[in-house]
Amino acid sequence: MKEGMMSYCRHSLLTGWKAGLVMILCSFLSVFVDAAELASGSGKAQVLENVHIEEARIRLPLPGQSTAVVYLTLLNLSSQELVIKGVKVEGAQFAELHQHLHRDGMMQMRAVPQVDVSAGGALEFKPGGYHIMAFRMQPGAAEDATYQVSLMLTSGLTLTAQATVIR
Repeated sequence: MKEGMMSYCRHSLLTGWKAGLVMILCSFLSVFVDAAELASGSGKAQVLENVHIEEARIRLPLPGQSTAVVYLTLLNLSSQELVIKGVKVEGAQFAELHQHLHRDGMMQMRAVPQVDVSAGGALEFKPGGYHIMAFRMQPGAAEDATYQVSLMLTSGLTLTAQATVIR
């Protein structure tokens, strides 16, 4: 079902602002389609409803660099805790979950194996906190492009969103 919906969205004959609106709606709906497919009997995990990724954005690498950073907000309005176990970023060879910590008066950044999002809660991936590091980005990334970001959960569900470029 999801593949058909996304194919329609990509190949729609609409142009201009209507095409943009269709793509935004399709990206937003893809999270709900994943949850519905899981609930319909895939047996992978507990049923997840009302999970949203909002404000996904990517800061592209500086000239001569190859590492980007992704920020977003994950809303878990379901009754189940979410555990993010991995991430993928379009155009990156690999990506990791990271966290900034203050330890002994020093700020440190480190990779973390997973991130928990409580039931009914939200987690903001932002500067100075949790964030996603995208390593070895393909060169020549377009400033006006969007990049698909995927969050892999321990339940087997993958949430996706389109991240817009920020400076």
